[in-house]
Amino acid sequence: MLSSARRSELSSTRRLLAENYAAELMETFQSQKGSDILNYLATNPFNAGLSPYFLCAHINLLDRAHSTSANASLLNPDPNADLPFSQLGSSSANFSGNRYYLVQVMDVSVDPPVVKSQYCNKAATTYAPGAATERLMVSVGVTWVEPKGNPSQPSKVILSGVIPQW
Repeated sequence: MLSSARRSELSSTRRLLAENYAAELMETFQSQKGSDILNYLATNPFNAGLSPYFLCAHINLLDRAHSTSANASLLNPDPNADLPFSQLGSSSANFSGNRYYLVQVMDVSVDPPVVKSQYCNKAATTYAPGAATERLMVSVGVTWVEPKGNPSQPSKVILSGVIPQW
């Protein structure tokens, strides 16, 4: 019984830690204007020689589905989204914690707001704010695998927010 209670307590601690990591990156984005975020996405911070990030693409997402612990890879790596060493996993890459994000253009004139999918899969450099009702929405996620958990079914926390200014 104590073992079960301890696992539950550790799981709650990991979730709280994940929420804090997600909130930390979300606050960074929400402290910026939309134009600042687009400028950031225009140059790949991992390698300036790579193409800019695309709108709606997962950035810094650990590819657990197509990886093994020996060769886990990040999709669209961004060192600014990396997590510090934490209690969100092990040293095995496929079991480690991961923080990622994506940026979408939303039409906020309707309720609920909708993604303007015509901008997806295009470099952020190609988007110029059009209608006054368009805003950027940033979603930040953190995933982790519980001890003895299955890497193909990680635990996750996702926070989303609309960036109010251009």
